[in-house]
Amino acid sequence: MIHTDPKTTLAFISSVLLVLGFGPYFRGMLKRNTEPHEFTWFLFLLTQGTATTILWESGGGKGALSLAVSCLFTAIVFGFSFLDGKRNITRSDIACLAIALAAFPLWLVLKQPLAATLVLTSIDLLAYVPTFRKSFSDPWSEEVLTWTLFFAGDVFAIAALEQYTLLTMVYLVSVMSANIAVVLFLLLRRHICCKN
Repeated sequence: MIHTDPKTTLAFISSVLLVLGFGPYFRGMLKRNTEPHEFTWFLFLLTQGTATTILWESGGGKGALSLAVSCLFTAIVFGFSFLDGKRNITRSDIACLAIALAAFPLWLVLKQPLAATLVLTSIDLLAYVPTFRKSFSDPWSEEVLTWTLFFAGDVFAIAALEQYTLLTMVYLVSVMSANIAVVLFLLLRRHICCKN
């Protein structure tokens, strides 16, 4: 019988949930029902890759595994959104991207990993804004199941952390909260739109 430690099992479950979450998203993109916002996914790719490195180096251990797996799929979504040719970009989206990109180099010069993680977390949360804005008028352009599975994957990633510190938890807790906020926002907007 093969024995694995609980943290490995939790990291595996987190990774599987995140991969499963991308399934409906990819299907929706291929059917042209799901329209990822390129700014959101570009910033996710930058912040997740960096946060994965910081989390791993700061003792997060297996809790960083699912983020690493997610980076690969995030790159695919960004590539699709960039090559698809649909552009749903507003001035507020450009402002969010500009602020995020201006803040991104800040984490490089910060000598404190926690300060760098807080900057990255802020950038990542800012990346959600174009998706919220786009989904306000078209709540069916995002997959509720995807964001729900992302939330569940984050819960298991947090449980898989090998050390529980502000440094190891702040990014994951913030992303988990943002993902469930997307789910609730989409459900609310769909409900409101169906009534009208």
